[in-house]
Amino acid sequence: MARQEYIDLATLQDVIKEQVGHIEAWVKVELDSCKCSGGHWYLGLIQKSADGEELAKARGIIWRWKADLVNYFRQASGKELCAGISILVRVTVNYDARYGMSLIINDLDAEYTTGQREKEKQATLKKLGSEGLMEAQQELALPYLPGRIAVISSADAAGYGDFTRQLEQNQYGFLFDTTLFHSVMQGDSCPQSIADSIELACEEPGAYDLILILRGGGAESDLFCYDDYNLCRAIASCPIPVLTAIGHERDYHIADMVAREYFKTPTSLAAFLVDWVADVEAEWTASVRAIKFALGSRISVLENETKRCVSNISFALNSCLTALDHRLEMLENRIKAADPRSILSQGYVLASDSKGNILKSAKAAAKGDDFKLRFKDGLWDCRIEDTKINKE
Repeated sequence: MARQEYIDLATLQDVIKEQVGHIEAWVKVELDSCKCSGGHWYLGLIQKSADGEELAKARGIIWRWKADLVNYFRQASGKELCAGISILVRVTVNYDARYGMSLIINDLDAEYTTGQREKEKQATLKKLGSEGLMEAQQELALPYLPGRIAVISSADAAGYGDFTRQLEQNQYGFLFDTTLFHSVMQGDSCPQSIADSIELACEEPGAYDLILILRGGGAESDLFCYDDYNLCRAIASCPIPVLTAIGHERDYHIADMVAREYFKTPTSLAAFLVDWVADVEAEWTASVRAIKFALGSRISVLENETKRCVSNISFALNSCLTALDHRLEMLENRIKAADPRSILSQGYVLASDSKGNILKSAKAAAKGDDFKLRFKDGLWDCRIEDTKINKE
């Protein structure tokens, strides 16, 4: 058997390296892993079918002298290089006899990823709309006064500090009852952290009247997490009114759209709370003034009515007393007229038996009985010698 022509492994790999070394292309890939070491970025690149089957796999490298690509990508797309995201990369193929094939990444298309993010945002809006959650918070009534307030923020965030100072230094001296729920306010863990804080604030029914989410500025890419579906769903379905202040003047996110109210900055939200309480105070002051005026008028009316009643009672009493005086006078005259002494003064006498009983008839005594005759000025002791009875 004739000996076959052959080449050694290193020669074969040199041939492969020579053949593929000039290949350069834009490739759509999904990140399976991502690690930075020594300034170099090592990426696991894969392609999957629609049903999740792995179709291809390769190793991608961003050399440290190209590491600015990572920062550019983060700022432009709002995404971190991490497992699970799809990216569009310009690569050259590198083949090494010891390490095999690698794809050297020379560029990243942030616009592609930004487009993907916009698609995700529109999908989130559509899903929230289909679930009836876009306007759910608008159906909640704001309390009459902002009583107990749950604040979701990071304790060391500049926005939270600005908010706190604005409340504490308000010109009216109002006091506000706030409780901080410390949360991660940016990055991949931000949505779940805020959603957990919302759930915690709602655990005790009636414990809080408002929930505020404060972020306050930062790079635009730091705020893309506020378009996350799960976070926005947690806000929209919250039974307590949620007010957001998570960006600068130019920022507007889905979290703002589904909140009961949104504000451009934490300081503007603080000013809103102060003005809210000031308006209620003004309303109360006006009410007190109106009540005082109404009571003053009512007291004046009551005083006039009292004076009229006193006058009427006085007149009635005087009339009653005059009538009584007249009646007493008549009674006095009648009594005087019936007084025996008055009768005796007119020349009449009063006859009584020996026991003092008044004799009103000639038949009341008989012959030989003793009797008395009383005059105005004295008394006679008498005896009946004879009686004469008038014939009727």
